[in-house]
Amino acid sequence: MTPSPSHRQSLSRGSLRHRSRVLTPAFPSLAASLATVLIVLALVASIPAALAQQSPAPSPTPTPGTNQPPATAPSCVPYSAVTGGRPGVCSEVVTWSIPSAVVERARGIEQIFAKSINESERNAIQSMYPQCLDAMVRLTCLSTYPRCDAATPTTPRRSCVKPCTDVIQLCTVPLTIAKRIDLIPKCGDSPLAQALDRSSACHNPQLAQLGKLNNASLPCPDGLLEHPLGERNQFALAAAANRTDLGATCFGKCCLPCPRMNSFYAKGKIDTINKASIIVRGTSSVLALYVLLSYMFLPNKRKHPAIIVLFFSLALTAWMSNIWFSVPDPHAVQCAWETDQTTGATVYSQIQQAKMGNNTLCAIQGTFLMYFAHLSIVWASYLVLNLHLSAVWRSNFLERHFHLTSLFCWLWPLGWTLAAYLTQSIEYNTGVTCLVSSEKAMPFFFIPLIGIVGPSFVLHLVTFFFIGRASIRESESKDASQVTSQTGSKSAHDHYYGSSGPSQSQASANMRSGGSNGLRRGKHVAKAVKVQWRALLLALQLIICFGLFYATYRTQMQKLENVAGENWFREWIRCLTTERAGQDLCAARIVNDVPNYAIIFATDMVVSGSGIFLFVIFGLRMSVVYEWRTFFADLCGGRRKKQEPYANYI
Repeated sequence: MTPSPSHRQSLSRGSLRHRSRVLTPAFPSLAASLATVLIVLALVASIPAALAQQSPAPSPTPTPGTNQPPATAPSCVPYSAVTGGRPGVCSEVVTWSIPSAVVERARGIEQIFAKSINESERNAIQSMYPQCLDAMVRLTCLSTYPRCDAATPTTPRRSCVKPCTDVIQLCTVPLTIAKRIDLIPKCGDSPLAQALDRSSACHNPQLAQLGKLNNASLPCPDGLLEHPLGERNQFALAAAANRTDLGATCFGKCCLPCPRMNSFYAKGKIDTINKASIIVRGTSSVLALYVLLSYMFLPNKRKHPAIIVLFFSLALTAWMSNIWFSVPDPHAVQCAWETDQTTGATVYSQIQQAKMGNNTLCAIQGTFLMYFAHLSIVWASYLVLNLHLSAVWRSNFLERHFHLTSLFCWLWPLGWTLAAYLTQSIEYNTGVTCLVSSEKAMPFFFIPLIGIVGPSFVLHLVTFFFIGRASIRESESKDASQVTSQTGSKSAHDHYYGSSGPSQSQASANMRSGGSNGLRRGKHVAKAVKVQWRALLLALQLIICFGLFYATYRTQMQKLENVAGENWFREWIRCLTTERAGQDLCAARIVNDVPNYAIIFATDMVVSGSGIFLFVIFGLRMSVVYEWRTFFADLCGGRRKKQEPYANYI
């Protein structure tokens, strides 16, 4: 079938650039195109036979007097003989003469190859994997058209094996990601083995650099950025003195921009969360600092149990204040630092995310954030334990051994933070702050905290139910006291009339004793709750905050690990490249495959608002305002009345 004139014109304009898009792992629709290449290679196997058929047979000695013509010897023709003078698939590759025997068969190959890839597929391949595509085209052209020399037309020189091994080197990774390893050529099997020459006399032409058979190149699709060092493949990485390969963040010559999570959502959506997080955490840090200063300078706030809230406020203030590392530009901690080759200035990488080794600010922020986030949870659990021991067991163990127990609280997070730092596990993942890497998040962050938060939550429930039961007993004790008082009056009256027995006096005494014990215990519990209920509420909030953060990490954020092997990611790439639908429309197609936007927004706000919650519980009390007024009055030489002491509650 002869291609239409418009199709020929398209082939002429695109030349090899449009024909050199045979594969990419991200485009399942190209499987047919790759299969066509195999068909082409299968036809190549018949070329040696065609050459043999047209080789000159030994001519009999002509009989004198006869006019028998001599046999026609095979000749060498230019490549244009295949295409009729028009540009063809191999115009920029085959610059030598070819045997005339392959012309007719090659015309069929040209037509099959030219029709195998549509324009959108060609554009998609050229924009991402130009070197792999060029390698496939070269293999097809070199194995189809052996070199024909005028001196030895009957023994054309076949191509070397290197074009085949180039395809293996350049296309194994993308084909593996596409789960089409069956399309990787086998250079030692037929038909390739017959079309390639393994001897030193093979044809090894000097061709243009891979990926540049046509100087015009297409930009990366919308939502992706071009790697400054070009296509990342085995050849480029082996030759690079300073390896800057980005693993799963780059595909061919196109890379996910930093931070990569932004690419999977409509433009600006993740930036909205980041801006809100900066505002809320900044506010939390300021309000938590107010509570911290209140407990540092106001009298009676540095004694047990108020000192527990002081240490907790210190940890939470430092945790929330880590956000100022990301102000005014979050890219300062999100992306790697690199040196501009032109100006020599330090700039943020557009495609590489931050790690300890490439961003000092990220290393500092991540280390402090991990320690103080861990420390905040530890002190919140300490608050729960303190109330449990004082209310349930009437024990002041933590108060008597406060120096030893508080030392444990400070050192426990330090050990895990040092482990993460020494193993170079601090890096940027999501949000606007650095923390421990996703690979080490479980052993270095979540598991140690689960070992503390889990028992604390159980103790919290036990304490809650105990307080409820104690309140009921206190109420019953008051009722019993009232009944005892009435019974005592009646007993005196009966005894006066000689009608009261000893058993009634005994019962009255027992009731008074039981009611007194229950009342005393109820008052003790009430006092403990009155002193520490705010701290208990704050600890509960932080425990719930950690639980929500952990659940979001396990159910949502892990969806972004190893995305290259996911079906939804290949569909997303195909949407960007083949369909050219744009980032917003393509993000709508994978909304169920990436972390839920509402969940990550809510989780971030709950975590970021911890300092605000601390202020609401402890800082909004009028007693704190009064204590500050009294503090400044004393500081300035004023006198306060003895009947106006500082508050004693935490």
